Amino acid sequence: CRVERADHGARVATPRTALASRAEDGTSVARTILIVDDDRAVVELLAEALGEVGYHVRVAFDGQMALEAVERLATDLVVTDIRMPRMDGLDLVRRLRERDRPIPVLVLTGAPDQDGGPGVPVMTKPFDIQEVVGAVDRLIARAGRG
Repeated sequence: CRVERADHGARVATPRTALASRAEDGTSVARTILIVDDDRAVVELLAEALGEVGYHVRVAFDGQMALEAVERLATDLVVTDIRMPRMDGLDLVRRLRERDRPIPVLVLTGAPDQDGGPGVPVMTKPFDIQEVVGAVDRLIARAGRG
């Protein structure tokens, strides 16, 4: 599985199955997940796992890069760390909620007892990758009903 960097890198996740929405013309469109973490090993693990189950995956390595990415391209869900350079994950969550169309967020953090804010699920690192994929699936399904 390959991933697309949010900073215009040329890598794109190739979905194996269809976790998709319907475009206006009735065609199927893969849901887009933006992974935000300054730890490249975590980014690669998440990108591979989410890409393999059919999501279109983009990555950013700090909150500022993530904000720039969601301004340019449609994003269905953001999975973010908390502690990152330039803009931390909590500030990113706040800024995503201020948008006209808020983007759902899943927080992954190494800080035990970290709160992501009202209604923002938090998972602690180290994590079980299948639990993260399940949480992403549930958040995407919930957002689709909203």
